[in-house]
Amino acid sequence: MKNILEQLTDLLKKDERLVSQDGILLKNQTQELVRKNDPELIKLLLSNKAIKQHFFFEVENTLIFDKEKFR
Repeated sequence: MKNILEQLTDLLKKDERLVSQDGILLKNQTQELVRKNDPELIKLLLSNKAIKQHFFFEVENTLIFDKEKFR
């Protein structure tokens, strides 16, 4: 079973904006999209149950993305 970092890396690599031509994850680009609350990135993160449970928390039926935990 993959750990959360491996799962996150695999998930992020599904977004072509976050992958170099060599197939390497672009961490700076990822952080920039996180800072901007990019809707497509948020949707991608929510699509994986383990990632959703790790990086989001609920407040009165609203999911909040924990940017600090994502760093």
